[in-house]
Amino acid sequence: MGRSALAGSLAWLAALATLSGFAAAEATATYDPLDLTVTTWPTPAHDLREQAPADGGAYFARTDPTTPATPIASSFVADSPFTLGSVDVTLVLAADAPVAPAQDANGNAIEVALLVGTRTLAKTDLPFSQPVLAPGATETLHASLKTDGAAVAPGDRVTVSVTPTLPALADNALKLLYGAKASAATFTHARVASVRDLGLDEGWLQVLDPRSEPFAPPGGAAVLTFLVHHDGIDAPKIVDWVEAPAFVVLRGDEPAADAHAHDSLLAARRAQLAHDVRVGGSLARIQPGVEVVVPVPAGARDVRVECATSCPPGGFVDTLAFGGPPNATAPSGPTVVDAPGNVLVPPPPATDGIAVSKDAAGTTTKSVPMAGWSQTASVLTFLCLWRFRRLRA
Repeated sequence: MGRSALAGSLAWLAALATLSGFAAAEATATYDPLDLTVTTWPTPAHDLREQAPADGGAYFARTDPTTPATPIASSFVADSPFTLGSVDVTLVLAADAPVAPAQDANGNAIEVALLVGTRTLAKTDLPFSQPVLAPGATETLHASLKTDGAAVAPGDRVTVSVTPTLPALADNALKLLYGAKASAATFTHARVASVRDLGLDEGWLQVLDPRSEPFAPPGGAAVLTFLVHHDGIDAPKIVDWVEAPAFVVLRGDEPAADAHAHDSLLAARRAQLAHDVRVGGSLARIQPGVEVVVPVPAGARDVRVECATSCPPGGFVDTLAFGGPPNATAPSGPTVVDAPGNVLVPPPPATDGIAVSKDAAGTTTKSVPMAGWSQTASVLTFLCLWRFRRLRA
């Protein structure tokens, strides 16, 4: 009985540990900075914008058997290269006068098309749910346009075109509605080729994708990693004096749920949404999932790190002291630089006394705090012993 009870208690403890590990894994979400999902809204100015316009609408022009239908076309001009995934279009339409019949010979009412320049990449016809639209009636239509990864180059105009296919339509009878809860086009899985195409590079700073390009400091120089996110900037903990030359790495560390708010199809807007951090005289634009490397030259002493724009509440200012106090003797042991999310490795023999820090490669994650695991283990052990004693009794 004692052995059986102990075995049952151990099995119960193992199950709890498995569940705890599963919960910890679920708490970590990944984000791909090269994979963009962006919602755009048509506007009265015939733009596709990433901010919703005020509520309103635009009427389709009059059409009849002798007057071809005129589309309502909304577009934007790309300022950086990317490839298209799918485009999910929602159309909200309203009738202010009778629309009859509300279908063409094929039972459809609206054609929606996606164009890059003059090329039509995809189009589809959509029916209304009602054979006749009375004044005040509305229709909400959905279409998913596949593009097969079509390339968009800087200067290309990307257009969503909406055209009635009805045999007749009176003036001011049918309108396309605008607004945050009205018509929209969501670009899903648009991709940029590399982090260099995000438009964050200041020319001489290194911009890296830590999943495929982990930063390797030359000569085993010290690396000080700052984790940047919307509600704070986590500074490295410096255990010992750090000598320059060194490198400050600014890593975008938004959790996936927040990171997509930085997605944009336009490099100019991505730069506006970035967290700007100034390191000494260098300005770095930080996007989720991306690392920017700022070199600290030899002989540097105090280097100020300060958030400049899109800062967390209260802002952020820190000063890094390099080289130690005047006339300080060199430390006898290795310099250790620590930061949340880093994995520290001992310095190899050839770099004795030089800071070595290896950043954990992989997708951007919001670190799961581990400080409470000792308390968790104590609670689990207590529960296991309590259950064992109950079974023995």
